[in-house]
Amino acid sequence: MRRRLAILLAGIGLLLAGTVQAHVLLLDAVPKPGSTLAAAPQEIRLTFSDVLAPGSTLNVVDETFTEAVGLTPAVDPADRRQLWAAVPAGALDPGRYTVQWLVSGPDGDTVSGSYAFAIAAQSAPGPWAMVGLGVTMLAVLALALWFGVRRRRRAAA
Repeated sequence: MRRRLAILLAGIGLLLAGTVQAHVLLLDAVPKPGSTLAAAPQEIRLTFSDVLAPGSTLNVVDETFTEAVGLTPAVDPADRRQLWAAVPAGALDPGRYTVQWLVSGPDGDTVSGSYAFAIAAQSAPGPWAMVGLGVTMLAVLALALWFGVRRRRRAAA
């Protein structure tokens, strides 16, 4: 009787363990969750714990929930655990973005998730940078004139 109970409990444990491991998990993402990039990424690439079924998809939205245009997500045929989309030039301006995915594993279970990343604004040189450049150019010109005058005085003497 105890042996049958132990076998039954072991079977239930294996069944539950298989159920827990059946869900597809996100293992890696490019760009990284929470990262701030200097420029827009060339692609979004998500790596999962299991092979993805056709129809798995991702999208990218900005802070106003406007979807990025021109992304065509696909499961990578070279590694069917990866879902990726090329990012067309100019599709993502500086700001905060959210990557959202909806994937299906080989067992048909659907899993969704999201994470955020940011693209930093490129700062243009301010007025004080231009003043610094002007002062530097004046200093170089003054030194050149000083050496030129000094050389002429030596040549005249």
